[in-house]
Formats: sequence, C-alpha cells, structure tokens
Amino acid sequence: MADPAEDVLQQFITAEGWRLTGKNSSREHRLRAWFVWSRADALKASLSGGALFTRVKNDHDKLLEYLKTKFGPGPKYDSGPLVPVRSGTGPDGNPPHLDLLDLARRRVDDPTDLSDTSKPRIAQILARARRFTSDRVRRALEIVWRSAAIEASALWTAAGLDLNSVAMDEILNRRLRAVERITLNIASQNSMLNLHDPDEIPPSKWQFGASSSQDWFDGLRVRVFEYPYAPGYAPVTQQDIDTGTWLDQTDGAGGGAFEHNSRNVGTRVQVGGTNTPVTAGTGWRFAAREQPHWEASGGDPILNRIDFVPKTALLSDGQAATAVDNVFDISSTAADGKPIRADFWNRAWMWCEQAISALSVEALLFGLRRRLGVSAANAKFASLAARRPQVDVAFDFQQPSVTTTVQVPFVALDQHLDPLIPGQQPLGNGLLMSSQETNPAGVSFDPHFSNTLESKDQLQVADWVRANNAGIYYHVARRGAWGAENALITDVQPKVSQGDRGALNFESIKIQGHGTKEHRYNDLLDYMAGVMDSAMRQLWRVIVSNRKLDPNFSLIILNRPDHPSPTAVVQADRFLIIQWTPFAELNNIVFPEPVGGASTLQSGPWWFVMHRKIFHGATAEDVLQGYPKTIGGSASNPNAVSKIPGIAVLHTLTAPEGTFNIDPNTFWNDHVLFPMFEPAVFSETNARDAWGPYFNKKRQGSAVATALVPTPLDHNMVPGILRRSSASSILAVKPKVSATLT
Repeated sequence: MADPAEDVLQQFITAEGWRLTGKNSSREHRLRAWFVWSRADALKASLSGGALFTRVKNDHDKLLEYLKTKFGPGPKYDSGPLVPVRSGTGPDGNPPHLDLLDLARRRVDDPTDLSDTSKPRIAQILARARRFTSDRVRRALEIVWRSAAIEASALWTAAGLDLNSVAMDEILNRRLRAVERITLNIASQNSMLNLHDPDEIPPSKWQFGASSSQDWFDGLRVRVFEYPYAPGYAPVTQQDIDTGTWLDQTDGAGGGAFEHNSRNVGTRVQVGGTNTPVTAGTGWRFAAREQPHWEASGGDPILNRIDFVPKTALLSDGQAATAVDNVFDISSTAADGKPIRADFWNRAWMWCEQAISALSVEALLFGLRRRLGVSAANAKFASLAARRPQVDVAFDFQQPSVTTTVQVPFVALDQHLDPLIPGQQPLGNGLLMSSQETNPAGVSFDPHFSNTLESKDQLQVADWVRANNAGIYYHVARRGAWGAENALITDVQPKVSQGDRGALNFESIKIQGHGTKEHRYNDLLDYMAGVMDSAMRQLWRVIVSNRKLDPNFSLIILNRPDHPSPTAVVQADRFLIIQWTPFAELNNIVFPEPVGGASTLQSGPWWFVMHRKIFHGATAEDVLQGYPKTIGGSASNPNAVSKIPGIAVLHTLTAPEGTFNIDPNTFWNDHVLFPMFEPAVFSETNARDAWGPYFNKKRQGSAVATALVPTPLDHNMVPGILRRSSASSILAVKPKVSATLT
C-alpha cells in the first residue's frame, strides 16, 4: 500500500527540484523535505489525497514566509534583521540577539575600527563574523523546520492553518541564544586562541600580575566561563595550597593544573523551619559582583548544585534578572579600564552541568523578554527565583536512605539530566529544568522546560544532552574531567532517505560542551575514549612492573580520589583490579607496543571489579544489558558469566596487597567485571564483545588457542548520549514550547 506521506513528499520533490542525495545535495532541501514528510505523516490519519497535500503545502509556505522575516528570502538569506553582517536590515528586537561582529573581536587587542579591510587582522575578524552569521542561519533553519513538526501542537493554531509566530519566535530565540552562547562565549580556550584543541596553552599566551588572586590575562575579552582549574605555571603560592584554596595537581614542571577548592563553602537552608548551615560545593566560583547571588546548595550538599538566591532587593523590584545579566556581561570594564572578562578572575568558574544550566536560564530570560517585554519578563523571572519547593535530601552519602526535608530555591545550576545507567526515567527533583510536577499550580511546576526521555530522531538544536564515558573511566582516571560531557546539540541533519524519511543522520550531529570546540558526535566519543585509553596504558605499566617483582601479584587496590566525583562516592572504599583466569589456556598477554621493556607478559587476564552503583544501576543485570564487554552473573543463574551458564564463579584472591573474598551467593548481584584484556582471536571479528564468543566456544568444550590483547577502547565503548537498553532513546532537557504565555 502506498504511503500518503511519501506521495506528498514526491510531489514536493518534483515541484521544488529538491536535491536530497549525491554530491550536489542541499542541506536546506533535506530539512524542508524532512518537514514535509513528517508533517504529512502526522496528518495522514485525518487528511488524505489533495487535502493532505494542500495542508502540508500551506504549512511549508507559511514557514518560508516566517523565515523571510528573519533572514530575507533564500537561498542567500542576506536582508533580514538577524543577519546584519550580511547587510541585513530592520529592527532585531528588544533585547537584540548577540552582536556577531562584536563577538568576532575575541581578543582584547582586536581593533574596534574595522574599516581598513586590507589589514590581515581586520580581514580575519570580518571573515570570522561572516562564519558566525552562516552558522546562525544554518542553526535557525534547523530550529524552525524541526520545531514546526516536532512541536506542532503548540506552533500551529487550533484551526491548523496559521503558524503561531509568537510561540515560534520564543523557541527560535531561546534555542539560538543558548547555542550561540556556548559556541561564542564558552568555547574551548584553545580554539579562541587559534591553538590545537588538545594542546596545553603555553605560558606565552598568559600575562600574570603579582597577585595569586587577580590580574591573570589570557588576552580574551568575550569569554565568560572557565572550569575551576588554573594552569600549572600560574602564580599559585604554597600558602594558597596550604590553606586549601587550591589543590596541587601539577607535575612539578609547569604541567598539570591547580584545582580550585571551595568545598568548605557554607550555605544555609531551611530544615524544619530553622536556618541550618551545611557544608557543600566543589570548585566553582563567581566574580565579586555576581558572587552574592549564588550559593552552594543545601539541597545537594555532596554534589554540584549552585542555588540562585538573588538578594531581597532584586526580588522585590522584579530585577532578579540583573543578577543573571551580570554573569554574561562582556561590555563592562574593570577599574583598570580593561574589559571585565579579560581577567581570568572575573569569569565564573563552574563545571559543565552548571554552565549549561546557566546558559539555559539566560536563554529563557532572553526569550521571555522578547515575548513579553523586558519589564514583564523580569517580573516573571523574579517570581520563578522566589519559589522555594521542599525536597528530601541525604546529607550523608554513607547513609543515602536517611533524608531530611529541606526548602531550596527553584532555580539552580545542577546536573538536571539523569547521569548514567540506561533505561531510567528523567529526573524529578522539583527544580526548574528537572521537575516532573504536572500541577500548574504547584510550586515545583516547570512551565518553561521539558525533561524527557524521547526518540533520538526528535533531537533539535540546543537540546541539552549528556555524553557519558564508559563506566570504567571513573576507575582508570580517578581525577579526570572526562567521565561525561554535558553539551548542547549544535547541528542536526535528517537522513531523508527512501524508507527512512523521518530518521536523524547521527553521523551529522554536532555537539558542544563547556570549554570544548564543536565536535562531530563520533569525534567527541573518540576523544573521550582516547583519554580513557591513555589512562589504561598507565595501568599496563603497573601490572608489568609489579609482576616482575612478584610473579604471584594478582590484585591492585586503587584508593579513592581525595575528592571523589559523585559517581565515585557511591562505590566501596577501594577500587579493585584483579587477575582472574577462568581457563588455564589464557596465559599470555601481547601488547601493541613495549611496556616496561616487554612486548608480552606471562599472565592471565585482568579485570576491573565494578559495583553496580557506579552506573546507578538497580541490579548488576542492568549493567550487563547496558554496557558492552561487561561480564557477570545472571539474575536467574548465579553461576553464569556474561549471561552464559556453565562457567565457574570467582572465590578468593590473595596477594601481598591484601585479600579479596567473594561470596558466590551475593557477589554477582551487585558486581560486574570489565576486561582490561580479551581473547585476541575474537577481538577483531566482534569488537563489541570478545569474551561472549570465547565463552560460547568453551561451552561447546572447545580448546581456544589464543593470546590476550588489550581491550580496544574506542567510541564503541562510550555510551555517549544513547541509552543502551533502548538505542532509540535519549534523555534531554529542552525548551518547552507554549502556545500562550502570560
């Protein structure tokens, strides 16, 4: 039977001459074709034949007219108010979108007079501004065409024939604002300085004053956020370290970094109606002007939440928005006349989840101002900031079941996405961006964001997603910063291929986080895996060097970090790596390069012992289902390994480092093993699970002559933004589209 949506699309392709495939294919044509097919597919149950085509044609043409008001007619898009760099005309609105020409002047010493285009520096600035403008048009097209189909119930009038341009304006403004902030104001410091991204910034790019707490300049004027790290050559004093202001993670030769330490920052929360002090916080810090309005959260005392607590004067006159504006201000100057953000100490220091929370809040404020007017929007935002929902909090991570009800601010910078294990539901902690309250009258009801588990094909530009590294990263790189990357989607392209019209081309997705450049999705996963692989190679050296000293060496005990990550907190007191040989034939490891002077090692395989809580899993079986290469006992058969029955379980390991006892009746309920090495014979043919085929052979009674090789740690190992229990599901925080807003 013919598909009515396909029939409609074919009529458009013929009439419009769209180029969807091949060398000369058009990105914009694919977007419009995706919209046509998606809209027809959604309407075909109620409309048919000519009526269906007419309705989709109406909607398609209305969107073209809408885009013309923003960018002028395609394909040049050079005469609307959002493309002034292309000589666009007309008022942008109040407040205006970001000034792309100004943001192209990234450095403090970039000239303000750009009239002499023969000068190389000026030519570079203008070329950068044109590129920023092309990016704006590309992203706006993706936002408009995809939102008009995915959010159709809010963006088309009840009669269905007219576009709700006011609602579309808000969603375009909010999404475009957030994605431009992350790409232009908090991108990789290296990329802003025209350096290769992974390289450490050389000391020559910095100018340090005499103080260890001000006057640190990297030459950038438009950068608003940093991670709470300083380079290893920064003028941090021994007193700074002794007093705990900075944690020394340098290598003694100017490499590594200092980590800012504000874990002893105190705040106060309402517990039973009484102000009670708690100790909380990580390394975050705001500049002096902004600091009074942001506090370590009593609602999340062991993790990373920062509460927005604007002072009473700001709330009383409806100007809580000022406290947010100040965080993103790049136009003010400091007392020395330099741009305020030129000094590293005048930028906000925060982690990726906090940064994207802040971007989302500022983009919401921008969208409300454009829709309601500045005064009304400021008052509405102040009412959000004044809310104080009650939540249950565990103040002691050693006793997570013991909770206290506390009153916390509704607006907070936090990890609003559920962190790790696949298959879970969105968070519901009663805050803006992560509340699941459905009663509009409730103090925890969120009218502006959706926190949902949705199909990956519904992703849109500026959706907030979290790309998770493999769970073993927290074992291998205990102080590392690449356990996950909270990021915004910056580019999406549909496939629009025959038989797969509604699907998203995942290879084309681009993603960007706090302090990164814009990555293609798989490139980001490769980078995350590469960081993990480098750390794993250090552990090879530990095994080889200790095995030379003691042939019976079979257990590595890794202490927890001094300041464990939220994921590390839930684990046992020690990280364990064990040598366990399920079959004697597995006795030779071959390295891809010499390790400690040797290319081979006489040893059975080594494994990470991993508690299910590192993945936030309810059972070990959850982890086996969700993460490749893990092996463990089946819930239905405690003697099963890698869900294959018939393999004996572990019992006790003894080594000079200590004894690790395993109770076969309970161990597999809570633990899985991840292999550092795997059977070489299966490594190439089935990169996602070499141990499964090996155990299958052993079940058949076969001898398998094979050496062991290091487990490949590539992007296949990195869960990324996909939920492995349902490969089509993604958790995302996204702007909520409202047909009406008062």
